[in-house]
Amino acid sequence: MAVFNRCRCSMKKNKFLLCSLMGAMILASMTGCSITKKNQIEPVDGVPTAVAVVDNSRFPNKFAYNAIDFQHQKVYDEIYDCVTNHEKSIITSTNDSKILSEAFNAMIADNGAMFWVKNYESIEKVDMNKITSLEFKPVYTKTEDEIENYSKQMEEKRDEIISLIPDNADDYEKVKFLYTYLAENLSFIGCSDDGADLLSVFLNGQIDAKGYANAMQYLLEGAGVQSGVVTGTANGTNHAWNVVGMDGYYYYVDVAWAARGDMVNYTYLGMTDNDTKLTHQTKVDFVLPNCLATEDNYFEREHRIVTNKNNDIVEDIFQSAIDSGDEIMSIKFFDEDTYDWFVENYVDSDEKETYNGKEIISTNTTDSLLNTVTIKLE
Repeated sequence: MAVFNRCRCSMKKNKFLLCSLMGAMILASMTGCSITKKNQIEPVDGVPTAVAVVDNSRFPNKFAYNAIDFQHQKVYDEIYDCVTNHEKSIITSTNDSKILSEAFNAMIADNGAMFWVKNYESIEKVDMNKITSLEFKPVYTKTEDEIENYSKQMEEKRDEIISLIPDNADDYEKVKFLYTYLAENLSFIGCSDDGADLLSVFLNGQIDAKGYANAMQYLLEGAGVQSGVVTGTANGTNHAWNVVGMDGYYYYVDVAWAARGDMVNYTYLGMTDNDTKLTHQTKVDFVLPNCLATEDNYFEREHRIVTNKNNDIVEDIFQSAIDSGDEIMSIKFFDEDTYDWFVENYVDSDEKETYNGKEIISTNTTDSLLNTVTIKLE
């Protein structure tokens, strides 16, 4: 850290970690957690968490903002106003660089459309070995005119997509629609710094994992669904996904993994903690809720669970999908043995399997860890 006239300058490169790979959050029929309300922070991994003093009056639908305490919220407010007004710098109300970093990360997690700032410089003024002020200086990647122009184009595209959501859709139906839309309509470009911002997503139709999560958050906010971007790793690779509030409870949603195969994989729509922790590990500065509810888990909501080796159960699921107009479906199996039975008889069979004249097609959309298979009836 270099020292200049009693000021210490340090660059905070708060870029989200990206993975290999959003359709922009994402959660109890058993003992699920309810959506976080004012002054309520849910425990993580069953460990009681102290009640945080928070005020959600300014951003009631922003997830990370309502998961941090008042001191962090105050700094969040200050740097949010600085960035949205394209100010050169501000003196924050904190002298703690850790609080500034955590507030910045929370702001980024809540605002997927904030494409014009990815990091910042902090300047500590020191007197008699004591920090007397902390300056926040955002590093902008776009001019004010460019921000206004691009933001207008993005808003028009967002409104166009949201207008396609059926009238009277509940939270789950909104999330499923956007999940499907993003997975079907964007071109995955792998890990890329450029692919993570919303410009690449909405103006170029290209995306990476962070881009999916940002886009999902941005679209869900426009649709009135609370969500946030979660960063960490998935199978050991840098990754990003969403935490989403659906019909009173929190769930995880990973659009990036939904788009990995040749058809939309619904395994990662409405995941619980138990599902998610098998492959995903979080690295965030704000408190995440326990996601235990199952009502809006895709398999529970759509009734696509096979409990034993029974062809009648499988065919009932096929018919239900046809009746609801779902050409593509994901199916979950009660255990590994039932999963193996289905794959052997319906996926890997030497003969083409059909149902009511429709061919059963499955490519690389199986998940043996979660015992799920995605198929298409064509």
